[in-house]
Amino acid sequence: MAKDIKDVAEHANVSISTVSRVINNSGYVSEKTRHSVMEAVRKLGYRQNNVARSLRQKKSNFIGLLVPDISNEFYSTLAKVIERELSLVGLQLFLCNTEENERIEDLVIDSLLDNQVSGLVVVGTGPTINPKLLHSSIPTVMYDRTEENAGHENMVFVKCDNFFGAYSAAETLMKKGAKRIAMLRTNHPVVPMREREEGFLEVMKRYRVARRNFSIFSVNISAREALEKIREVFAQDRYDSLFCAADILAIGAVKALHDLRVRIPEEVQIIGFDDIPAATFLTPALSTIHSDVDVIGRTIASKIIKLYNHQRVEKMTILPVYFVERESTR
Repeated sequence: MAKDIKDVAEHANVSISTVSRVINNSGYVSEKTRHSVMEAVRKLGYRQNNVARSLRQKKSNFIGLLVPDISNEFYSTLAKVIERELSLVGLQLFLCNTEENERIEDLVIDSLLDNQVSGLVVVGTGPTINPKLLHSSIPTVMYDRTEENAGHENMVFVKCDNFFGAYSAAETLMKKGAKRIAMLRTNHPVVPMREREEGFLEVMKRYRVARRNFSIFSVNISAREALEKIREVFAQDRYDSLFCAADILAIGAVKALHDLRVRIPEEVQIIGFDDIPAATFLTPALSTIHSDVDVIGRTIASKIIKLYNHQRVEKMTILPVYFVERESTR
């Protein structure tokens, strides 16, 4: 039979409030009494009900993490890094998948707030910030989201330099002889995709590329959909260069071009974005824009920990990216 705090108190011959102080490490208790209580906890196999405790105190050691697609290697790696960093300070992670769907994101936020999480990390999804977060006092770190609400007291922002990364990718392709160039992006209006498209278009403008010689295509964030889109596009038209605004899209594009017997990089050169581990295992290995997921995860974790502890935090952090050349460019 499960033992409760009253059983522990009776076994240690102390009050329930003393047991509570020992378990929660709050208030003074002598070492002799602390030892007696912890020995009773061990012998009785008592486990504290953290959910009930959170509801009473209206605070927990849980941090909610919302990502668009946990099957995407970038997001799963990011979640792993954040969880590792939080565990070092006694915080635990609730991982939630939003599927780049604002309705699902709204439901998940409701559930996390109802369950008294003590902080949120929101990655991607939607061009605007959920109003419930703006009206809440819960500490929140937004990754790759709009910073229009940077003045919000409990909210800070982290993002990669999406514009510069896309600009570097497109300019590299132009310098390597691109004549007809295409961009493949996700079709959801998320901040990083918008900024990456802006960087791409800025290069088209700077190099005075005629409108007929560049195109932008969009799909869901899926290697399968990227494969199908590139097959469809190349069945009707040909490009000699392709910028994929996420490596997961580049994986599908490479497979499509292989199926069409289009040589990479001799006939079509490709640059991705993110530098996920799988990029090095493609044939040919993918040239891409490197964003350091370990640095991103540690930066996000550091900020949510500081917010949790009511410490001052820089409101906006933009992390650098850089081009990594492999075999998919000439």
